[in-house]
Amino acid sequence: MQVAPPMPELVDDREANAAPAGPAGPPVNGHTPRPEPGERLPRAEPRPLSDPPAPVSVDTEDNRRLAREADFTFVVEAGDSGELKVTEFSGTEGISELYCFRVELCADDDHLDLAAMLGQPCRLEIARRDGGEPVRYVHGMVRRFERTGAGSGLTHYAAEIVPVHWYLTKQHRCRIFQQHNCPDMSVPGIVAKVFAEAGLPQDSYRVELRDT
Repeated sequence: MQVAPPMPELVDDREANAAPAGPAGPPVNGHTPRPEPGERLPRAEPRPLSDPPAPVSVDTEDNRRLAREADFTFVVEAGDSGELKVTEFSGTEGISELYCFRVELCADDDHLDLAAMLGQPCRLEIARRDGGEPVRYVHGMVRRFERTGAGSGLTHYAAEIVPVHWYLTKQHRCRIFQQHNCPDMSVPGIVAKVFAEAGLPQDSYRVELRDT
């Protein structure tokens, strides 16, 4: 009977021959060495945040000078706006966008007919106090007119001015323009036809196209 010799014992000497564990070294070829098991990575230093960009102020000296030297008037052509005084206004404008201005007003009269103001042509006039030519007009229609409060013997109102073309945003249609229903097939001709069918007076708009 033969007895097999004992099998040699296998020993993993990788841990014995490994270098002592230490902090991760610098990146090699752009790569950070993988940490050893149980190794604690050093805490990264916090990076300072960059300063936020400075806000862009629109309160320029020209605007402040204009506010000191200008008078503001709000007029509703077919409404009772003679006693309304402008306290402040703000608005937005943009290329290929409809403008909108909100005008804060006050008056001694607390019984203005608010409904009679709606849809009426109006204008905001910015004029110089020295009697010079008005700096600017904002023509439009009253989209909203409301009473916002009262105090110190005055009643406060607010009006929104939009262009008369705002009416067109309340309807959506698909159409095909042909020679028999639109003799002028140019872009200005089609635009003029759409405006006329919407009841917009011809003197309330002007279309100018220039080749580039």
